[in-house]
Amino acid sequence: MKILFCSIFCCALAACAQPDPCASAQARVEADVTRVRVAADDLGVIRTIRDRSLEALKTCPQSARLWYLAARSAEVLEDSGLQTIVGDALAHAGNSPAVLTVAARVKTDVSLARKAMEVDPKYEPARRAVAELLAKAGNIDEALKLTTNPSTSSMHLTRARVLLAAKRPDEAIIEVKKIPPSADADELAPSAGMRRDMQEVLTSAQALVPNKKR
Repeated sequence: MKILFCSIFCCALAACAQPDPCASAQARVEADVTRVRVAADDLGVIRTIRDRSLEALKTCPQSARLWYLAARSAEVLEDSGLQTIVGDALAHAGNSPAVLTVAARVKTDVSLARKAMEVDPKYEPARRAVAELLAKAGNIDEALKLTTNPSTSSMHLTRARVLLAAKRPDEAIIEVKKIPPSADADELAPSAGMRRDMQEVLTSAQALVPNKKR
């Protein structure tokens, strides 16, 4: 009896000692995420994140974080399979604010972004997604309220976009100029993504400002 008990106990210990394959797979992907900002080929790293996330999800479909990384990297890369990846992400992690936010942008569905805000009111990318989608739909007043007193670089950029949609280019330019040159995005993005988006808004706003005001 003692021998049987010892055998069972040893087997249990051995099982506990085995590393969690899902945790290990996610850790490898997270290591790639930290490389994006410093990699010479940041888009190449984002492709790796997409591929490794999708591979890990075959055995770890319960990981909301991996679904977000798969969906967000596909969004950045404008992947041909983006809609399928986002649909799968929603099916498996439909209560994840991060997944809902990516899906809202990809599907142009403000209700998904609102749901993300309900799940986590402090998740700023969701708030930004709601504001930008509302602005695109012409609901400027609510979009401006959502971006009042921005405290992060990403929210300053979103408010600038809303101001641009409101045909207030002078204020949009001022808002963009509040963003530090070294600012990073608050989601997975290419290292130069924030600077590119800032320049895009500036160019569009300056085109709407009379020459004498430039």
